[in-house]
Amino acid sequence: MEKGLKRAGNSVFREYVNKKLIEHRAEELLLKHIEKIISEIVLKLGQLNPVSKFKKMASPTNIIDAVFLLEKNRNDGIIGAMEELQNTYPSFQFVLTGPWPPYSFVEITLK
Repeated sequence: MEKGLKRAGNSVFREYVNKKLIEHRAEELLLKHIEKIISEIVLKLGQLNPVSKFKKMASPTNIIDAVFLLEKNRNDGIIGAMEELQNTYPSFQFVLTGPWPPYSFVEITLK
């Protein structure tokens, strides 16, 4: 060991690193769970042939922000699928709004 360095059992730095590691692992678990839910949404809505976009962790209380572009005659299908998901995940709150104009699917690239 170099002169002046001591091996600390519980230092402020160790506590900080351990805290960050625990936070990182919790976030990884949450993101894995979010991926599972997104997969289920895609599976349930697959027969509706939607164009979709997902944002993960949109806010501290909104873990998934998803938009779907569907044909007008497919509204009933998405309502049924969302009801099934709500029953599968009763601790989550699924909010369904629309129909909306397809502005969310326009991507503009400025040069």
